[in-house]
Amino acid sequence: MGRTKRKRTRASKTQNLSLNSDLSIINLRKWMTKNDWTDPLHLHLRIFPHTGRGLTAKKSVKRNETLIRIPLDLLVTYETIEKSSLLDTLEENEYTMHELLSLFLAVEKHKGKGSAYKCYIMSLPDPEPILPWLNPLEKISALPDDLKITAHKLRNNFLESFAKMRRSIIPTCLCQCCKKPLLCVIKENLFRWAYVLVNTRAVYVDPQLFKSLNTFKLSNAPSMALCPFLDMLNHDHLAETDVMIYKQQGRLFYELVTLKSYEKYEQIFIPYGAHSNEKLLMEYGFFLPDNHFDCVRFDIKEVLQICSFRLNESQYKYLKKHGFDSADIYINHAGCSFNLNAIIYVALNAGDKNISNVIFGDSYTPEFIVSSNSYRETLLKVKLRTFEDDFEKYTLVTDQDNTLTCAFLKYRVTYVRNLRINLEQNIL
Repeated sequence: MGRTKRKRTRASKTQNLSLNSDLSIINLRKWMTKNDWTDPLHLHLRIFPHTGRGLTAKKSVKRNETLIRIPLDLLVTYETIEKSSLLDTLEENEYTMHELLSLFLAVEKHKGKGSAYKCYIMSLPDPEPILPWLNPLEKISALPDDLKITAHKLRNNFLESFAKMRRSIIPTCLCQCCKKPLLCVIKENLFRWAYVLVNTRAVYVDPQLFKSLNTFKLSNAPSMALCPFLDMLNHDHLAETDVMIYKQQGRLFYELVTLKSYEKYEQIFIPYGAHSNEKLLMEYGFFLPDNHFDCVRFDIKEVLQICSFRLNESQYKYLKKHGFDSADIYINHAGCSFNLNAIIYVALNAGDKNISNVIFGDSYTPEFIVSSNSYRETLLKVKLRTFEDDFEKYTLVTDQDNTLTCAFLKYRVTYVRNLRINLEQNIL
C-alpha cells in the first residue's frame, strides 16, 4: 500500500474533493456490496491536500471500532491464485508470493471486462506510481550512493522476477480471453504495473489460513494479499490497527480495527510498518517529515574511517561474531544505536576482558558516554556534509523535474541539522 509524492503534490492544488461519485469507485462499492462487504462507518473517499486519495468518515471514529470488514474470498490470496488456472500455465519452479500476485493481477488486467476482479482493477492507479527505481538509468545514476544502491537492487529484483516469469510460462498455454499465447500477453510494462501495485498495496494475511493448500510452487509463506478498498487507506507511522479473521455462517471475513480514535472528516490511516523515510521513498514513493522511525545510518567502514579507529584482528572478530558490524548502525533522537555504541566501545577498549559484560549489560562508564557523544557529533558532522553535497550535486546534474527526490534530499539535510541540535540540548 502506498501513494506517490507525484499524486500528493498534484492533489495539494485541490480542496478536500470527494471521489465517491467517481464511476470506478461506485462500481467497486457495488461489486463489494454484492459480495457481502459491509461498510459500518460509511467510509468516504476524498482527495486530501498532503496525501492525495484517502479515506475518512462522516462521523467520529472511536478506538476499537471496525474500519472495514471484507469477505476473505474477495481478497486476492494464494487460494485465489490456486483456484484459478494460473498455476497450470507455469513450469515447475518456486515463486514468491509477490511474483504470483503480480502475474495474476497482470493477467486479470489484460482480461478487462472478462475479469471477475474488473471492478477492483479499474479502481487501481494506471499507470503505476512513479518510484525512484523506475526512472531511466541516467537518473538513477545521479542519485546519492546509498539511494543508488537501493534503486539498482529494486530494479534488478523486478527484472529478475519478470525474466523468471517469462521463462516459466509454458509456451503452449493460451490466454483465456484472447486465445493468444500467454507469453505474448505478459509484456514488461504490464508486469511492471502489477509488480509495483502489489509491492505498494499488498497486506499481510496469516499464512496458516492456507496451510491445507498445495503451495509447492511457493518459495516463501503465502502471507501477501491484495485487499480491495482497504488499500486506499494511507500510511502514518502513528496509526494503530489490528486485524482479525473470523468465521460467520461458514464464511471467513477479514476485519480491520482501529486502535486510535479519529474526529469527524479526519483522514483515517493505517501503519505499513516501522519504515524509515528511505524505505518509504524507494518502495512507496513518499516520505514523512516527522517520521519517528527515521535515523542516520552508517556502515562499519564509515564509522572506522570517520572516527579514525584502527582495530586489531581480535577486535574485528569480536564485532563480526556478535553481528555488530553488519546492521543497525545508526543515530536517531535517542542517540547512538546499540551496535554503534558497541563498535565505539570495542575500538576504545582493546584487550578488555570484561567487554561483553559492559556492552550487553549497558554498563558504560560516564567517561565512555562523553567519548561516545563526541564521536556521535563527529559522525553527524561528516554525514551532514555528505547530505549537503548530495543535494547540490543532484540538483545540478538533473533537470529537477523529480521534485520528490529533490525534496527528500533537502529533507535529509534538515533532519541531520535538527538531530544535532536536539542531541546537544539533551546533553545540556
